[in-house]
Amino acid sequence: MLWGAGTAMGEIPPYFLSYKAASAGRRNEMYEGLQEALQSSTGKRPSIVTRIVAAMQAWMMRIIQQHGFFGILVLASWPNAAFDLCGICCGAFLMPFWEFFGATLIGKGVFKVSGQALFFVALFRQASRSAILALIGKLLPSRLPFGLSKADSAPPAELLTGFVDNQIAKFQARVTAKAAEHRAVTRWWWQRRVDKFAAHFRWGVTC
Repeated sequence: MLWGAGTAMGEIPPYFLSYKAASAGRRNEMYEGLQEALQSSTGKRPSIVTRIVAAMQAWMMRIIQQHGFFGILVLASWPNAAFDLCGICCGAFLMPFWEFFGATLIGKGVFKVSGQALFFVALFRQASRSAILALIGKLLPSRLPFGLSKADSAPPAELLTGFVDNQIAKFQARVTAKAAEHRAVTRWWWQRRVDKFAAHFRWGVTC
């Protein structure tokens, strides 16, 4: 929850700068740059990446304009790398602060954080991970298209399962090593304290 609230607060500066520029009637360079990027994407032969990014930006702006609070809530409720655009657009549209920030806080601090936590719990739990990978395996083809799979290569589902299991095993091994190192340091510190206390005690008895 605190992590989600922190990320929501990080969206305030783009909104604030855009809002102040729009309310003062000044040129909003961030918003104008976004508009220019959208217009340039309709020029001659833009790349596929440019078209995808422009389509996503235009879709987000329509969602914000048409649905307001609930549109921002939806956009903030999943890992959206382009969410900074929401703050810029909401400021340019002079949306009230608490409407923007309330939706962002609920989306990031409640829905997104809870969803990510459930995802990683399911991913690191053996039974749920096997069920998820089995479901994905049913959806994947037996061979990759366009000749990407070699004749003797394993099916994509098997490769994905092996990759995920291998990465999780590596991560768990690093965590175990770090925990063992921490316990060793803690034992060493307490041993030093006990030795120092025993030395003081022996010195007091002999004196």
